[in-house]
Amino acid sequence: MFLGDGDSVKVTQLDEELGHVGLAQPGSPKLINSLLENGYLPVVSSIGVTDEGQLMNVNADQAATALAQRWARI
Repeated sequence: MFLGDGDSVKVTQLDEELGHVGLAQPGSPKLINSLLENGYLPVVSSIGVTDEGQLMNVNADQAATALAQRWARI
């Protein structure tokens, strides 16, 4: 899966001059929680999508941090 699936991580473009590079923010934990509860181990790529539908490359450490921040609030 990728960061945009289930709105798991919100992504915005970091800087237009950098091209398709995105900044990750926590999104919804519902899809990943559902997968985990049903015995699946989600593998998430660090490709995100903006609200406008543009694919963005996201630093994998930032993507993992955004996912972890959302789970910490549950």
